[in-house]
Amino acid sequence: MSDNKEAPKEKKEKKKPEAASEESVVHVHQARAKKKSIWTLERCQKFARRFKSEADWAAGSPSSYKSAQAHGWVAMCVKGAQSGRKIS
Repeated sequence: MSDNKEAPKEKKEKKKPEAASEESVVHVHQARAKKKSIWTLERCQKFARRFKSEADWAAGSPSSYKSAQAHGWVAMCVKGAQSGRKIS
């Protein structure tokens, strides 16, 4: 019999991620807060005109519809869409 048995492998210790400093956390939150919305009233109206109804708009472009809801623009956007104008 040979004595070429391998020694049991040592378990590697998992490194724990370092805790984020307060400065880095604040920086991340400030960066997120500075992000501007791409949805302006004009862009929401432009997207709404592509659809025949408010329900179609909500289903077809949910982000523009949700932004219009958040800003209180839905009535203005739908009014433009119902006038029969469509973007070609």
